[in-house]
Amino acid sequence: MDSKKVYLTKTVLYGGKHHPPGSDHDWPEDIVDELIDKGAGKPVMDVRAGENEEQEAKKREELLWAASKAAEDGDVTGSGAPTVAAMEKILGYGVTGAERDEAWETLKQEQGSDA
Repeated sequence: MDSKKVYLTKTVLYGGKHHPPGSDHDWPEDIVDELIDKGAGKPVMDVRAGENEEQEAKKREELLWAASKAAEDGDVTGSGAPTVAAMEKILGYGVTGAERDEAWETLKQEQGSDA
């Protein structure tokens, strides 16, 4: 089956995982066409310059907020970092370990802490 690249404009549940707006994915053509028809995505070539950066900045802010909230609620690992599961529950979409780590490091730097 052929695939197409799609830029998500809404959160999409696909393959048992939530995918946030602002992300792009290479999925089966029929899935991508359906997402575009329903207004949940755009063909990657139709994305205007700067739109992806705006979405990424928004996502970074959401990740920072979720990391802060999870840590505040005590949903942390042994090292004190917020758990990925807690951040996913707060945000309602999937978070990678790398995204959590980046958000946690940013928060520690902003707080001037080595927590």
